[in-house]
Parts: sequence; C-alpha cells; structure tokens
Amino acid sequence: MNAIEQQFDALKDMVHSLLEEIENIKKFILESVESDVKNVIESNDFMLDLNMKKLFIKSHEKYIDLTETELVIIKIMITNNGNVFNRKQIAQKAYPGGIIFNTSENVGVHIHRIRNKIKKEIGNHEYLRSRNKRGYIIY
Repeated sequence: MNAIEQQFDALKDMVHSLLEEIENIKKFILESVESDVKNVIESNDFMLDLNMKKLFIKSHEKYIDLTETELVIIKIMITNNGNVFNRKQIAQKAYPGGIIFNTSENVGVHIHRIRNKIKKEIGNHEYLRSRNKRGYIIY
C-alpha cells in the first residue's frame, strides 16, 4: 500500500467517524425535541408549556407568563377540563402532602392573579370562571 492509499484509508475512517457522530447528534436532538413536546399540554383553546411556564391562549394568540404555583393550578384545571374544583381540592392537588397556612386563601389569591393576567392580555378573564360558589372551572 502506497502513501496515497494510506491517506485515502485514513480519510475514509475519519468520514465514517464523522458520520457516526452526526447520527449521534441527530438522535440527541430528536430526543430533546420529543422531551420538550411532552412538556406541553393542550386542551380546547389552551396550550400550557411546562418548561417555559407559559399559558398560550390560541384564539387570541397571546402568551401569559405564570409563576410556579399558577402553573400547577392551571395544569390541574386543564388536565381535568370540564371539572369544577373548589379551593380545597386545588390546594390538595397543588400542595400534595404539604400543609400550607391558609391554603384556601392562597388558592383564591393565585386564581385572582391568573384572572388578572388573562384579563390584561386579552381584555377579559372569561376562561377561568367561578361556578355557583362550588369552585372554579376553566374553559
């Protein structure tokens, strides 16, 4: 084997290694994208991005930034769309196993803040409603 053939073989090995590395990078990127997609919850007019902590209202094409607690509350309501939740139920799901002082009041404050954020972005808070003193529902 002469020098040119040796260089050619070395080049072939380098190309083969680079192609393997490209495949590994593609797999990593696809897995990352799939992971990110799994952290988005859609329901009716909503898309909740758990990574970015944002609620997207599709019909208005508006994003709403959420705190961690607001995110948990909206997640509970969106994943159980159509169900009415009272403050105690929301608190039990939002703070599992934890005892928080005045939990019902805390939930009420967070609901109020979420409504204000929605109202600020789209002009009303029709999506998060009270139901005959029984609790809250999201549409």
